[in-house]
Amino acid sequence: MDCEASGGGAIYNNGLLIVAKSTFKNNNNTSHISKGGGAICNDYIALVFHCEFINNHARSYGGAIFNTQSLFVSDCTFKNNSSDTGGGPINT
Repeated sequence: MDCEASGGGAIYNNGLLIVAKSTFKNNNNTSHISKGGGAICNDYIALVFHCEFINNHARSYGGAIFNTQSLFVSDCTFKNNSSDTGGGPINT
């Protein structure tokens, strides 16, 4: 993926999200006033398995993932994710 958005660069979730064996690369959350998440912004339940998060960026929180509710991450790789405010890979 190579996406740009103001709430979760690639995915905004407010339900049940299950992601497996996916690569999130070069995604960008462009808003400094949104919740964040260079790749994923989770507002409910997210289960993330066997994924790669590479070079994602958020102007606010969570370079790769921003979470407000319930998040489970297993066997994932995080490389070079950043945010301007807080939480390089994950902000929860």
